[in-house]
Amino acid sequence: MVSHKSPSSMIGNLITNKPAVSSSLPHALLQGNSKLTPHTPTLLRRGLPVQVIRSVADIDKTKMTALLEQSFRRVLDQDAFYKRLEATLDFVIIVGDYAGTAIVTNEPSPSSSQPISYLDKFAVLPSHQGDGTVDFLWVALHDESYGLGHPFAANPNGGKGGVGEGRDLVWRSRSNNPVNKWYFERSTGHLRMGDWVLFWSDGEKRLKIEQGRRGSDGLSFIEDWEHGRLGEWADVITKIPSAWK
Repeated sequence: MVSHKSPSSMIGNLITNKPAVSSSLPHALLQGNSKLTPHTPTLLRRGLPVQVIRSVADIDKTKMTALLEQSFRRVLDQDAFYKRLEATLDFVIIVGDYAGTAIVTNEPSPSSSQPISYLDKFAVLPSHQGDGTVDFLWVALHDESYGLGHPFAANPNGGKGGVGEGRDLVWRSRSNNPVNKWYFERSTGHLRMGDWVLFWSDGEKRLKIEQGRRGSDGLSFIEDWEHGRLGEWADVITKIPSAWK
């Protein structure tokens, strides 16, 4: 949908078939964005079904393995990978007919009874890269993890319907991974660790509560909150075994 007052935007949209900004970006990055004007085109896409499952027994392992191997272009160590999920799985988000997936595990925390929420795998089939599937997947991931507890975090397809408390979401990526730019834009922060980059997204509901308590103290609360936990996260995720042969 394009305003008649913006013919240049119409031409640009017909050529690129892309929205002005990604729908999975944090709202804070969209405020004051110079790309957004009253005449910015709106791109409507046909959605995909999104389901959340919480048992390894409900995963179609043949389709999941094909998705992961095509996305990462590596051979999955299936026995070790699914055995690990049997012990640690929190939930799996599946978009379409295994067009994309986000696998989140509970990793034991050395200092707390609450486990660390770890994004073990985030993958989209090559044939669906660039068609909006990755944005559908990330929004669903947000609503089931660090965004949980907000009224709009309500995926009814096996999800928690927005009810619950958001948890910090942690993940790692190779330092030379070309996808890292995308992760930088969607994470709260990152820490470089040699060949790896540790990313995290803070539990939003908890972050808002802390922000309200600190009031005019600005962003110092983020630094206080992060003190000590980064070392723990780094220590935990560097010990997670590789899923690949």
